[in-house]
Amino acid sequence: MTSYNIIFKQLLLKEPWSARWIPEKHFWQTTPSGFVNTTTLAESPKYILKGCYRMRMKEILNKKSACKISNMLMSKLIWYKHYQPFCDEIIEEQEKPPYWIIKLSVVKFQPTAIEIVNKYIHSEPFIELDYEYMGNQYIACLYLKYISREISWASFLFSSGQYVDSYQSVKEHCEYFYGLLTKYEDSDFNTDVEHKQKREVYNKFSNEIDEINPIYKSFKEYYNKYLHRKDINTD
Repeated sequence: MTSYNIIFKQLLLKEPWSARWIPEKHFWQTTPSGFVNTTTLAESPKYILKGCYRMRMKEILNKKSACKISNMLMSKLIWYKHYQPFCDEIIEEQEKPPYWIIKLSVVKFQPTAIEIVNKYIHSEPFIELDYEYMGNQYIACLYLKYISREISWASFLFSSGQYVDSYQSVKEHCEYFYGLLTKYEDSDFNTDVEHKQKREVYNKFSNEIDEINPIYKSFKEYYNKYLHRKDINTD
């Protein structure tokens, strides 16, 4: 077992979020903070190596996952160049694709896309929604935008404070983010302060960040497919 563990650690350093053991509760993952987390593999022959895979997005077509997609849309972590190839793939592979996926596949306007996903989330059969956890996931989306260098650390702190001030349903109050922003500004945007605050925020929202990140990585692959398809049509 040890040799397998070493091999898969090496694989995961190259391909984050790409390998798992059976049963599904035994995961290997590389987190946005750069640390590799491993689970304890039971000494049993039923825990066999299944091999590498990339998250199959068609497996997340449920309302809880749609809540994550909604947050990714509302935070502008993803847009039509991410979700249209995803929707197209679902429509091609399934005989009866979900109606909300069909509607989403032809929409580019972000507010309309958000409306489609949210309408599905709040349709029958209804599910109980954890609004505080969804709020935390929104902060996680903003954090991943910062990690992807779409926004600065100051913008992340300001946007997080604004969001919490409006919705209140997050594990930290708006004063927390505004306080970090003030310290960051007072340090003249010192990189050491930024890295210290980054680690602090990650530790507070690590569960949500690690839950959104693999979905985001998969959407980034669909984004690359969109760009490649566009290049082919242009040539």
